[in-house]
Amino acid sequence: MRLDPVTLEIVGNKLGAVTEEMCLTLQRTSRSLYVKETADFCCAIAGLDGGFVAYPRGIGVSGFVGLNVLTAVERAGPLEPGDVIITNDPYTSGGLATHLTDIQLIEPYFHDGRLVGYGWAFIHCSDIGGRVPSSLSPVNDEIFQEGLQIPPVKLVRAGEVNRDVEALLTANSRTPEANLGDIRAMRAALGTGRDRLAGVIGQHGVDSVLDAYQDLVDYTAEKARAALARLDDGTYRFVDYLDDDAVSGIPVRLSITATLSGGDLHLDFTGTDPQVAAAFNIASLGRAHAWITTRVLALICTLDPGIALNAGLIRPIGVTAPEGSLVNAVRPAAVGIRHAAASRVNDALGGVLGLAAPSVLPAAGSGLVVPVVVAEQGPHGQNVQVLEPM
Repeated sequence: MRLDPVTLEIVGNKLGAVTEEMCLTLQRTSRSLYVKETADFCCAIAGLDGGFVAYPRGIGVSGFVGLNVLTAVERAGPLEPGDVIITNDPYTSGGLATHLTDIQLIEPYFHDGRLVGYGWAFIHCSDIGGRVPSSLSPVNDEIFQEGLQIPPVKLVRAGEVNRDVEALLTANSRTPEANLGDIRAMRAALGTGRDRLAGVIGQHGVDSVLDAYQDLVDYTAEKARAALARLDDGTYRFVDYLDDDAVSGIPVRLSITATLSGGDLHLDFTGTDPQVAAAFNIASLGRAHAWITTRVLALICTLDPGIALNAGLIRPIGVTAPEGSLVNAVRPAAVGIRHAAASRVNDALGGVLGLAAPSVLPAAGSGLVVPVVVAEQGPHGQNVQVLEPM
């Protein structure tokens, strides 16, 4: 540990407060109902390795703490102060975006010309084009049907908005004003993060803050291993199914073999069915991705409610996900309804981990997420609102 425990606790709490203020800025200034009322958004601060070092506890989407911005950053090219990257493409962003309606923004944060981290914000937008309003349909069989694909590119370059990128975004959505309003809200949130992080650096020094990044993640990883070590070591297996693939009527198999050893957990999805010709696929890129580890993170946070939220939560987790399977789909697989498969993955994780800790997880669960969408054709175009996920 590079910092003394008291300083680390103080800096860690300040960084967490920064992310919550970013989220409040985004929600208060957003345009769309799904962001403002349902809170399908989040903000975080990432370290130089792209992993999140501070993540909000009480606002926004909790399950994305294990995402990483580095692939998107590297694909966007050299960065300078005032740049902002935009992407929504799961495949070229390294799994940062999980389907096309999740718009991601990343801003590099500099201090005296030195890169000191990244601000991240995302929102679920109401529509990004494609064959149906809201862009989401289970019967889409390739990602090209799901809307505009945005590889990691610079939306803002040295403080100047790239109007060409904005024009493409506007031309490829049924809700362009709401989308641009939410993007501006994300930029405001990133600005809040930049200013507040500068304040923390001013109080504690840039080296102490960078040391805190490493120490916070290391400490969370240590505590996550300690939580998982409370489960019985061994190898466990569980199988569950999606009812069908929306095409053939044949159930889709999800198989998980979990191996626990001294606080380390390996999840092997070998035996899971291949990716399907529908929108249920998960683009995990074979990593310990948010959509195939969320139940594990929830278990860790249940066993240790005071654990800090950062990339250290996923460090004890290894994954084997066969390429081309439902949980590691390859382009051009459709991914818009990935939450349906992810719900079943999380239920299966509950089942397999329940074998190791039946007093904590007595049953596998039977979850589902159903977004409710209303689309209206008016005199000035379509109004598309994602109302509520049930």
